[in-house]
Amino acid sequence: MKTAITILLLLVSAASPLMADSKDDLVKRVFAAMNFKAIHEQSMESIYRRAALVPKNAAEDEKIAYEKAKRRMNSLYREKLSWSALEPSCAKIYRERFTETELQALADFYESPVGKSIAAKEGEVSRLCSAITVEEIQKIVPLYQDYLTEELTSVHKKRLEQTGLRAD
Repeated sequence: MKTAITILLLLVSAASPLMADSKDDLVKRVFAAMNFKAIHEQSMESIYRRAALVPKNAAEDEKIAYEKAKRRMNSLYREKLSWSALEPSCAKIYRERFTETELQALADFYESPVGKSIAAKEGEVSRLCSAITVEEIQKIVPLYQDYLTEELTSVHKKRLEQTGLRAD
């Protein structure tokens, strides 16, 4: 009996790396079938194009500063948020959250004609949704800047009052 249990444990432990490889392969199939890389890159390009949040009343030199900051941020985004940078973490999530059977079903579905059709549309849908989000953020940022200015003005007035100076 001990021998049978030992053999079973050895078989299970030997199979673990094979199962991990199988799951890794399935995750790669799912990502390829769902066209994750292209979808991600399209979404990020949309963000890159809309990244400059230049206030309407910005002076010309401030606009130049905003553009320089935009270029620097886009460079940082491309480095830190590229698909190659994010794929290992995303793959880990898929491996941890989905069973091998579920990954197999996802891969089979997205490799089917209907799945391919959906995957082809997901990139555009994702890009459009990202564009809406970015547009809404651009509308909100000036409000945030106004709120921040109000709050900082209040803080500065209080500081002046505490020192005995007037903040008129």
